[in-house]
Amino acid sequence: MYLITAKYFNDAERKRIEYILKQWENKIKIIKPAGITFFVDGEPDEIIKELMSKTGEDKISVFSLDETQIDIKKTRKIIEITFNEEINVVEKFTGFVMAKRKGVLKRETKTPFIKEYSIYTNKGGGEVSVKFSRNQQTNVYITIEAFEPAATYIHDIIKEDLEYFKKGI
Repeated sequence: MYLITAKYFNDAERKRIEYILKQWENKIKIIKPAGITFFVDGEPDEIIKELMSKTGEDKISVFSLDETQIDIKKTRKIIEITFNEEINVVEKFTGFVMAKRKGVLKRETKTPFIKEYSIYTNKGGGEVSVKFSRNQQTNVYITIEAFEPAATYIHDIIKEDLEYFKKGI
């Protein structure tokens, strides 16, 4: 049995976590503990005695835990696409694509010209880095880092939007 903590900072994040738990409850045994759950770093004997004396022996459960390292890596997906338009036109359209996908601009550099976004979709969230360069044409290099299935989903929707734009020019 594992104790998993999933931190959230607002009601929307809490609902996402509860939705995931609901999806998994028929696949694995998930128990949401009633009452208050907390960690004790050190010997718990004295606090356990006090809790039992105030609430009753049948209302206190104690588990010994060891933290487990999670070995799940993010996936990196790349999109490379070239346009015959000026860099400012391509940059504006790319910004539109990110806004359409509810991307939040986190950072921007001018040399090299890179914009970094956080995107959250119904498949999960990820980080998107968009690098622009100009020679004869405008080159766009997009790097997506996310856990699956979000990485593939974000890659596919951004690539589809950019290819649609390229065909329309």
